[in-house]
Amino acid sequence: MSSGSRRQFVQAAGAAGLVLASAGGRAAAFSLEDAPPLRPGLLPSADELGRQTVEMNSLGERFTGSEAHRKHIEYLAKGLGDLGLDVRRDTAPVTRWLARTWAGRLTPAGGAAVDLPATSYYPYSGVTGPEGVTGELVQIPLAFSPESAGGRRQIAAPGDLRGKVAFIEVPALPSPLTDTSKPAWGFNPEGAQFPTHLSAVWGGITPGLLGDLKKAGVVGAILGWTNISDAQAHGQYTPYGRPLQDLPCIWVGRASTARLRAAAGTGAKATVILQADVATNVPVDTLYTVLPGMSSDSTLFVTTQSDGMNFFQENGSLGVLAMAKYFSRLPRQMRKRDIVIVIANRFCNAPPIHLEAWMERHADIYRKTAAWMSVEHLGCREWFDNAAGEYAPSGKDEMTFAITDFKGVADATLAGARGGSSRLAVTRGPRVPGEGSPMYRTGLPGIAFFPAPNYLLAFGDNGHIEKFDKALMHAQVVGLTRTIQKLDGMSAEQLRAS
Repeated sequence: MSSGSRRQFVQAAGAAGLVLASAGGRAAAFSLEDAPPLRPGLLPSADELGRQTVEMNSLGERFTGSEAHRKHIEYLAKGLGDLGLDVRRDTAPVTRWLARTWAGRLTPAGGAAVDLPATSYYPYSGVTGPEGVTGELVQIPLAFSPESAGGRRQIAAPGDLRGKVAFIEVPALPSPLTDTSKPAWGFNPEGAQFPTHLSAVWGGITPGLLGDLKKAGVVGAILGWTNISDAQAHGQYTPYGRPLQDLPCIWVGRASTARLRAAAGTGAKATVILQADVATNVPVDTLYTVLPGMSSDSTLFVTTQSDGMNFFQENGSLGVLAMAKYFSRLPRQMRKRDIVIVIANRFCNAPPIHLEAWMERHADIYRKTAAWMSVEHLGCREWFDNAAGEYAPSGKDEMTFAITDFKGVADATLAGARGGSSRLAVTRGPRVPGEGSPMYRTGLPGIAFFPAPNYLLAFGDNGHIEKFDKALMHAQVVGLTRTIQKLDGMSAEQLRAS
C-alpha cells in the first residue's frame, strides 16, 4: 500500500469509526465492564480445539501451495461456510519450492571428506543435483548484527569468490520484542516477566546476502549457528518469504560451524546439497468473509494465515474459526460492527497473496476498519536451551506479545485476558512481526497477538506437537473473544486513546 493511499485509507477508516456515535453526535459512554459477558458454551471446548489442531498438524507441513496447505484452506472455507457466511477467495499463482534433501560435506586439503549434518536450509535459496555443488571454502565476515538487522550491508570478503562456497557464522539473539526502554502497557498475570533466552527466530542474515554472493560468483553457501543447541536449530525455516534466490544454501549446527571455521582459508573444499521440487503458477487462495453486525459502515478486522510448518503455524486460523462460530451464534444486534475475517498466506514468495495486497485490492471493505486484531500461534509451551545447554521445557506457557500503540486497545486486551492462564505482555511497537505488521503500519488502532516461541519457524517429524497445550489455546481464544467484544463496544475516540 503506497504512502498516499495509506493516508487516505486511515482518514476514511477514522471517519468510519464515528458511526456509533449517538444521535446528538457524542460517542455513547462505554466502559470495558459494559461489554456483554462471554457465553462459554458458544465457543468450541479445549478438547475440540485440541482435536482440530492435531488433525491440522497430521497433514504435515503446510508450506504455501503444497497439497497439505490446500487441504487446510478447504477445511477453513468449509468451516466458515457452514456458519452461513459468504466465503470468498482471492486466488494468485505462486512459485512453489519444496526441499527434498539437504546436506553438507567438508573435504580438508589432502584429507578425506566428512559429512556436515545440516540442521535446515534457506527456503527458496536454490537447487542442486544429488551430487551438490563444491568449491573452495571461504569464510565471509558476519553479515548480520543487531545494529544492521533492519538494513542492508554489502558483503566485504577478501579475494576472488568465483566458484567458491561461502561460510557465514550467525548468532541467535534475544527477542527484540522485550525492549524494556519502552515500558509495557501491562502483563497477565501482573507478575509476569519478559523472557531473556536466545532464540533462533531472531537470528538472521542481511536480506540481500545471497544475491550479493551470487553476483560475486559464489556457487553455494553455508550458514552456521554459533550459540544455540542443534536441537533448537533443527528445522528452522529461515529466512522466509523471499523469492527464489538461485543459490543453494543450508544451515548447520555449532559443531559443524566450529569445523568449518577451522578449515576456512586452508584450501579445504565444501559441498552443499539441496535438492528441491520447483513448480510455477501454483494457485493459492486467500479467504475472506464478513460476519454482519448492526453497522456495515464501521468494522472490526480480524486476520490470520493458513500456511505453516508446525502445529501452531497456523492454528491461529482455527482460533479465528472458533471466534467466528461464537459471534455467528449471537443475535446480530449483539454485534455493533461488522466483523471482517481475512485468512492470508505468509511463507511463500508471492507478494500478490500477502495481506497488504489484499488491503489494496479490497479498499472498499478495509477502509471501514475501526479496529483490527491479528491472531497467531496458539497453545505454545515455552522451551529453550537451559543452563546445561539442553533444549528442554521451562514448565511455563510461552510469552505472548500483544502489540499496540493505543492505550484503549491495550486496556481492552488486558481486560479480555484477565483471569485466564495465558502469559501475556501487552507492549508498544514499532517492532510488529507477523500478520499484524501491515495493519500496524496503517496507523489504525489494533492489536497484534503474537506468541513467539524459539521453535516458531521450525519444522519437524511431529510438527512439535509435544509442545502443544489445548487448555492454553482455549484460554487464549476466550481472551481474544472477550477482547473483540470490548473493542466492538468502544467508540472511535476510545479506540484511539493513547
